[in-house]
Amino acid sequence: MMDPVYKALNDAYVFNLSLELAIVYNLPRFVDPRIGTDLTSNMLRSNVLYLETNSTRYELSRFTNSEFSQIYRLSIVKQPHIKDDAFFKSLDKLPLDVSNLEVLFTDLKW
Repeated sequence: MMDPVYKALNDAYVFNLSLELAIVYNLPRFVDPRIGTDLTSNMLRSNVLYLETNSTRYELSRFTNSEFSQIYRLSIVKQPHIKDDAFFKSLDKLPLDVSNLEVLFTDLKW
């Protein structure tokens, strides 16, 4: 039987909603305990974070508002089963356009 501490601190591989291989990150890797540029919140400057449940894909993205403050938006991705790796590679930029999302929250702080 696998040690629960080992299991909690290491990544696992699963299939996502598009039936493609994805990494399940552990909590210590996701939160921002470190100092530097590889913080999750800093990585969202040029990346978008996708979180999935059994049936829903969420997008967490970072924006700059009119006051030049960093804010975050949490959205549900519409039709996540057909948005596979090929779909994302065909896009010019991320985050997804609002037409592909159901926006839950805007102006969130980290």
